[in-house]
Amino acid sequence: MFFVLLACLFLDFTLVRSHPVLQFCDTTNNYTSGSNFGKNLRQLLSPLPARGSATGFYQGTAGSGADRVYGLVQCSGDVSPDVCRSCINRTTTEIAILCPNQREAALRYDECLLRYADWRFFSQLNLLKLSFPNPANVSANPVAFGKMVGDLLTNLSGAAATQSSLFATGMTGFSDTLKIYGLVQCTQDMSDGDCRTCLQNYIAQIPVCCNGSQGAQVLGLNCGVRYEIHPFYQISQRNYTPPINTSGSEGNNMSKAVLAIIIVAIVGVVLILAAGIIVWILKRKQASRRRADGIDGEDIRKAEVLLFLRKLIITEADRTSKRYGMGIFSSSDDVSNLQN
Repeated sequence: MFFVLLACLFLDFTLVRSHPVLQFCDTTNNYTSGSNFGKNLRQLLSPLPARGSATGFYQGTAGSGADRVYGLVQCSGDVSPDVCRSCINRTTTEIAILCPNQREAALRYDECLLRYADWRFFSQLNLLKLSFPNPANVSANPVAFGKMVGDLLTNLSGAAATQSSLFATGMTGFSDTLKIYGLVQCTQDMSDGDCRTCLQNYIAQIPVCCNGSQGAQVLGLNCGVRYEIHPFYQISQRNYTPPINTSGSEGNNMSKAVLAIIIVAIVGVVLILAAGIIVWILKRKQASRRRADGIDGEDIRKAEVLLFLRKLIITEADRTSKRYGMGIFSSSDDVSNLQN
């Protein structure tokens, strides 16, 4: 068995590739023209463009016994059904030319993957991989850049493993002017756990093959990861999961806003209850004693105690809010203002 690398290291990832990025041919295991295996293979490949483009993934078999053929096709999660169908059409034609009369083969483009064999490879993890670094390197702080690439792809691998499509895209900001875009995907016959294992294994390869590169791909038969400093994935109806933005500022601001609302709501409820208690005490005393002057010294002391408790509550709430960077109450909000 062997892998044929059909893209050079100086490949410009912004261009559409005219050759497969991965070609796998088992030259040790051939079938003869006109054999039952060859007929079963044609029977399997013929409906793949229609079946695969309908959902973006299809696996099936044709024939029986030693001549049974197992096949799988999958499109990238960001391409449209038309692009998916076109890519599968192309691979079903080219695989017979590039891997003639071979009982196991695979072709992979950026848009789709086609694989067939004479054994049941479905859900079998294979960690063989090819790496494609972009020859251009980042100029500023490559160590921090590499860490951010790893964090982005790791987050995406976790997100992909929770989706039925096993696919995820996302973006993070490295600086005000530089963003990093990532894409990860596993073939949908893989389990969640094997998908994570495959993606993590490929992500770990990036510092080895592509340290400091502005972009890179690591691809295999079961999964693939890619990152670039420019948008490269498409947004279409086949985008199974919304792109993930891993920038932290928006999430932190949202958390602070929610916390502020909670604090204000709690303090507001406490103040309303305290005011209600004061009014209830005063009215109860007035009704029972029927005094003309309304409130005696004891009532005033009780009201002052409640107002003191209110000030204490406000102070603690303000201290909590400032701990999270939010000043909700001003220093002038004290008992003297409340009494006016």
